[in-house]
Amino acid sequence: MSPKSALLILFIVVLGGLAFVYFKGSPPQQSVDQSDSVTKDDDSDTDQLNNDDAEGMEEDLGIVVTSHLENQKVTSPVTLTGDAKGWYFEGSFPVKIVDANYAVLGEGYVTAQGDWMTDGFVPFEGVVTFSNPTTAYGYIIFMADNPSGLPENAKEYQLKVTF
Repeated sequence: MSPKSALLILFIVVLGGLAFVYFKGSPPQQSVDQSDSVTKDDDSDTDQLNNDDAEGMEEDLGIVVTSHLENQKVTSPVTLTGDAKGWYFEGSFPVKIVDANYAVLGEGYVTAQGDWMTDGFVPFEGVVTFSNPTTAYGYIIFMADNPSGLPENAKEYQLKVTF
C-alpha cells in the first residue's frame, strides 16, 4: 500500500469518527445559562422574593434548598440539604460559601442521598466549613457539576444568607 493510500484511509477513518461523534453523541442536556442563575446583590425590597416565589424559581432551576431560607443566619459548619435534578455528576455537586464581595469563605460538596441517575429530584446533603466572614451577608452558591466545562451545561443557584 502506498503512503498516499494509507493517509487517505486514515483521513476517512478520522472524518468518519468525527461525524459519528457529532451526529450520534449524547443527547442535548437541559441546561440553564449562567444568565439564568439567581443572584440578589442588593438589599432593596423590590428585588426581594417571598419564600414561595423563591422556591418556584429554585424548582425551575432543578434545585430546591430545604435547609435554609433566603436571608437566614448561618454559622460554620453549615449542613445543607435539599433536592436537585440534573445537577449531579458521580453523585455529588460543588458548593461554595462567599461573602458579600464574593470572596470565598469555604468550599465543599453535597452528596446525593439516593439514586442520582434519574430524571427526578434526588435529595442531597453535605456539610461545609467556612472561615469568619467580614461582611454581614453572603451567599451559598450551589453549582451543577459540569465535568465537560461547557458553558451551556453550567448552572448555579445563589442563596443569600446572613452571618
